[in-house]
Order: sequence, then C-alpha cells, then structure tokens
Amino acid sequence: MNKILITIFFFSYFFIFSQSANLILQVNGKIITSEFANVYLKFDLENRSKIINVNYLPGDLSLTEEAWEIIKSQPEKKFYLNVDYYTYINGKQGIVNFEIELSKYLLDQKYLIADIYDFRNKSYKRKYQYLTDKHFLVQLYWRPENGVNGIYIPRR
Repeated sequence: MNKILITIFFFSYFFIFSQSANLILQVNGKIITSEFANVYLKFDLENRSKIINVNYLPGDLSLTEEAWEIIKSQPEKKFYLNVDYYTYINGKQGIVNFEIELSKYLLDQKYLIADIYDFRNKSYKRKYQYLTDKHFLVQLYWRPENGVNGIYIPRR
C-alpha cells in the first residue's frame, strides 16, 4: 500500500509542477521515438547560461515549473532545446547534438513540429548545407487552423 501511495504522490507531484508543450521531433522525415537522450533547455540569463533538464516523449515536451517560469518571465526571449540523437548505421554508432531555437510563442501553439535535416545524410547536405553553417537544419511547423505555418526553407 505504501508503494502505491508513494507512486501516486510522485506522479501527481510531477504533473502538478510541470507544463507541457505539444512538440514532435522529426529527423530526416522520421519521428524520433527512442534514439534520443540528454534533452535539456538552455537559457542565456544575465551573462550566464542556465541548463534545465526536461522530459520528452514523442508529441510531449514536459517542462519543469522553473523552466516555465523563466519562459513566462521573458516571453520575447529565445532559448534552446538541446537533444542528443543516436544512430547506428553500417555497424557504426553515431551521435549528434541538435540545438533547436524556440520561444514562448512557439510553445504556446496547439502543436509544433521540428523537422530536422541531419547533414550526415548526403542528400540533405547537398540540398540545404548552403543555408547554415551548422551540421543540421531545423524547419518548424505550427498553427493547423490556418493551414501549416512555419519557417520554410527556400529551394536552390
């Protein structure tokens, strides 16, 4: 009985003191379900960076109360979602860190899709490398009621 009460208390505490955003992470057209780790938000506050760990399940980004308070206190300020993405291709393990720029406006949408183009895939590298100096490119989609709005990538 004690274990059940402790479990209920733990989950209720987590849900009471957390805020969720409907976020889907997609890498090279595939929704990532279990190939990620080390998910955290990075805030630039007064000459220092603050890192807060968050939980991500496909379609749900759970923020702590502390993270949500920082986001609400500075709604116009950008922050970053960092995700380590693991792959296993041709017998080789690979890892890449994606840093996705977000804002309160984006998290307040009904849903947000972050479509990430990983340049380790040569076809995406040829198409989109000229747009950024990073090893990946993120395209964001949101607002289904007006059609899909987002940050679109121009074609060459």
